[in-house]
Amino acid sequence: MYEAEGNDPTSGNPDRISHAAFFEGFPNTTFVSNTNAANFMVEQVKKYPGEVRIYSGGALTNIALAVRMDPDFAKNANELVIMGGYVDVNLPQTSGSVMQADLNSDINLIMDPEAAKIALTADFPNITIAGNVANQVPSRQDFLDEVYEVKNVYSELMYNYYGTTFPSWDETAAAIILDPSIVKNSTQFYFDVDVAYANSSYGNIHAYKEALAPPNVRTVNYVTEIDGAKLKSMIKKAVQYPKTCAQL
Repeated sequence: MYEAEGNDPTSGNPDRISHAAFFEGFPNTTFVSNTNAANFMVEQVKKYPGEVRIYSGGALTNIALAVRMDPDFAKNANELVIMGGYVDVNLPQTSGSVMQADLNSDINLIMDPEAAKIALTADFPNITIAGNVANQVPSRQDFLDEVYEVKNVYSELMYNYYGTTFPSWDETAAAIILDPSIVKNSTQFYFDVDVAYANSSYGNIHAYKEALAPPNVRTVNYVTEIDGAKLKSMIKKAVQYPKTCAQL
């Protein structure tokens, strides 16, 4: 029953996957059935040096593994774009609803802070963070209705399962990769992840000026504002009129 509600399809065992947990349908993964995520990224970066943009919409474990597996992986990628890395959200975590506090937690980094630190200190040519800005565009029923005006398998999935609880987190980071002009404002600073396990800020990030930054950290591009209307337009177009492999 717990898995049928969409919770933890592996129960901690990566070799055990319960299809019942994927209540919206089990994804097709046959095209990479003979490898794993870290190996696949390493292989693709070797095949297309300087061209591959790495997108992270969850824990950075696989990216950290790729960095450790191949010392040239990060520098030969084009960039790393991360959904996660919230700044100055401690106060929103203490006031309002539990949902507001949850939305301002940095779950993608907290799940594996050590991996996040490995990835964020690797020599990617560019690292872009879509942290706080990913909360900018919430999901609303009127938008889901608008998307479902064009009926296909994707719009049906979105209409039935996307919901109105969470913002457009992963879509924001993906849109920044696909069309950087969606960014209306950004800044740069030195960036570090707290990996002191006993610390109350374990898994959270810290931003620094160069003069105050600890050793072995690097600068990141931190997006502070996006064009919300353009993001929704991109989502709508992608879902209503998805490109086929032949069109890519």
